[in-house]
Amino acid sequence: MRATTISPISKRLFFSFSSKALEFDYLYGINPVECALHANRRHFESLYLSDSEHIELSSRTAKMIQLAKATSIPIIFTHKDKLARMVKQQPHQNIVLKCSPLELLPVKSTLSFKPGVYVFCDKITDPQNFGAILRSCLFFGVEAVFTGRKHHCPLNPTVSKASAGAAELIPTHLVENSS
Repeated sequence: MRATTISPISKRLFFSFSSKALEFDYLYGINPVECALHANRRHFESLYLSDSEHIELSSRTAKMIQLAKATSIPIIFTHKDKLARMVKQQPHQNIVLKCSPLELLPVKSTLSFKPGVYVFCDKITDPQNFGAILRSCLFFGVEAVFTGRKHHCPLNPTVSKASAGAAELIPTHLVENSS
């Protein structure tokens, strides 16, 4: 057998492409999952629910199941320990959504601003703090949130959970030159 070698450039291109293609978030908690399903800003892979017989499905969970079925998202019932492993032991409330990462929106020069309040977050790197800011912004009716490219917090599942799902709903933009 002849061994084949892959050039460093080809290897880098392959792995950067394949890692992006296989990158998923595991969104957890009732509010973040419900907001993500309604906002429809992500690609949804599957919805995981606890299969425990001691857990009664709430009307909100039942509505999320209906929405998942209507949009052809596979629903998988599994043990709550597997859910806990998927989200690294975070409080998942017996529901996990496997989905694409939520990206910060780029600021376009054609972005038109309507009258209102806008918030700029500079060097907020802690996901709990960023989630709390997004939650407050949604409550107070902020039109959009902006963050700088340097030293910013990505919109990850921790941010979505800390924001009680607000991260899924409020437009959050990435500014190239913030400082």
